[in-house]
Amino acid sequence: STAVLIAALEEEEESLVSQAVISLGMLKDTQAIDLLGKIALKRDPFSEPKDVVKEAIKALGNIGDERCVPYLANILSRKVWLGKKANEEARVLAAAALGMTGTPAAYTAIEKVRDDSSGDLFNACKRILDGRTRR
Repeated sequence: STAVLIAALEEEEESLVSQAVISLGMLKDTQAIDLLGKIALKRDPFSEPKDVVKEAIKALGNIGDERCVPYLANILSRKVWLGKKANEEARVLAAAALGMTGTPAAYTAIEKVRDDSSGDLFNACKRILDGRTRR
């Protein structure tokens, strides 16, 4: 089933790609990490993140492997001038996904961003880090 889902990532219909991304995340198959990471890093500076990008970020968190951390940390630390609100949404999703991985590197990335953030991103980072201490 993983091979079929990975092949579906090449489809032109965005809804099919989104469903494949969601399914790969639910399967927690580490074979898909690099493909999902590439999708998650896609960015259009003038519009909201596409659903497939949001789902790829979430899927990386669901997989929870430490190899997901560099992709998610890249998204979390990304700062832009144009499309700032859209970028914040992706950063909040990346913070949540990093929290799901629970690795020391993930928490370090969240701590680093929390110190320089505000608003929703700060709250998300703080909530994740506070939850870590309760585990």
